[in-house]
Amino acid sequence: MRIHLLLVGIGSIILSSCGSGADNGSSGDNGAGDSGSKVLASPMKREAGNWKTEMKLVSFDMAGMPAGVKDQMAKGMANAVIPDICLTKEQAEKEDIANEMSKGQTGGGECNFSKKDIGGGTLDIAGTCKGPTGQAMNIAMSGTMAPKKIDMTMKMSGAAPTGKGDMSMEMQMIGTNTGPCKA
Repeated sequence: MRIHLLLVGIGSIILSSCGSGADNGSSGDNGAGDSGSKVLASPMKREAGNWKTEMKLVSFDMAGMPAGVKDQMAKGMANAVIPDICLTKEQAEKEDIANEMSKGQTGGGECNFSKKDIGGGTLDIAGTCKGPTGQAMNIAMSGTMAPKKIDMTMKMSGAAPTGKGDMSMEMQMIGTNTGPCKA
């Protein structure tokens, strides 16, 4: 159950940090505590339409993990249904993924980024995020972003939610614009 909750939390971090379409009125600063950040002036925007998201568990290791749990997690993620998202033209125009990342708030938790290179079609971010439960995880995201496709890898490491030893996980998220929004 704890592993499932961890995956839900990680998924919410990924999805919320990849653009909610909300206009936050911020001017695009890098946020306190960031060093070595390069956020380009022109915002990265997705094209309006229906967005399909696929997630794949690349690797997972946790101290004391029972045999077969990794396979169960990989199967669970392979069978997970992530609802398509309709990004309206208005949301797409307001969307500024770099600005969203600079706020330091994701998935109900708080992040402090030590690296944020965002722009020119690429994303390379590293830092520490503390989730709603207070557990801190080192996080790194890198990938490519284009108007019709996002391909991002996310690596996380930190103390295992069991309180015994460490854990690490790598996931890949691919978001694809599949055409006009479905009615």
